Amino acid sequence: MLTETLTSPVVAVQILDPYNPQETLKDKLTIVDVKARDAAGRVFQVEIQRDDRTRHRCGSCLTAPYARADLYRRQLRRGQDYSSLKPTYAIWLLDQTLRDDTPVYAHRYRMRDDRGRR
Repeated sequence: MLTETLTSPVVAVQILDPYNPQETLKDKLTIVDVKARDAAGRVFQVEIQRDDRTRHRCGSCLTAPYARADLYRRQLRRGQDYSSLKPTYAIWLLDQTLRDDTPVYAHRYRMRDDRGRR
C-alpha cells in the first residue's frame, strides 16, 4: 500500500523526537512510537497499538488524525509559505481491525472534498 503512494523510495531516515510537545499546559501531549524524516523531507509516523481500550468508540480513528496533524504543524516556522510543507505518512499497526463495522485491516485516508478531489 505504501509503495503505491510513494513517488520515490525511502533511502535514509532521521529518527525524530517521538514527543509532540505541548505549547501550553492545557494542550494534549501525544507520543508516537516512531517519528522519522527521510532524505526527501517526507515525515513518517509509526504507531503500534495492542490495547483494546485505544479502539473504544474508535479511539484510534480519532487519535491517528490528531497525531498526524502535528506532523504538518511542526514543519512550518513563522513566515514560511504553506507550499513548503512536505508529505506525511502515518502507519498504524493494530492487533485488530481499526473499525468494528468492517473486517478490512488496511485503510488509506486522504483529505478530499465531497466530490473526491484534492
